[in-house]
Amino acid sequence: MPTYAYRCGCATEWDVIKSVASIDDPEPCPKCKELGSRQIVAVNFNGASDWNSQTWNPALGCYTRNTRHARQLAKARGMEEVGTEPPEKIHAKFERDKEDARAARWEDAMRDKVYGD
Repeated sequence: MPTYAYRCGCATEWDVIKSVASIDDPEPCPKCKELGSRQIVAVNFNGASDWNSQTWNPALGCYTRNTRHARQLAKARGMEEVGTEPPEKIHAKFERDKEDARAARWEDAMRDKVYGD
């Protein structure tokens, strides 16, 4: 649930965690019990990416800052990233391989029929 900032006439400021459905419900001041008004607060996003920038990468056995950093480390260690192909490309390759196998079985069957192997 989101956190909302409130302020009352006695200059007390406090935060309330409540659902979005009850966003317009007034909240009493914890000191004077007067109803406070919800405040619009500027949010600091400067550090928002820092919490997510260090991610444990089990394949590399270390923390990486981002995808580019992980790829650089993998390349330096002689590793190659796999499994990043789009599903359409994977399905197309699967269908080609299936057709190739079917054609090879057909050729084997025709060769056995002609030569009687």
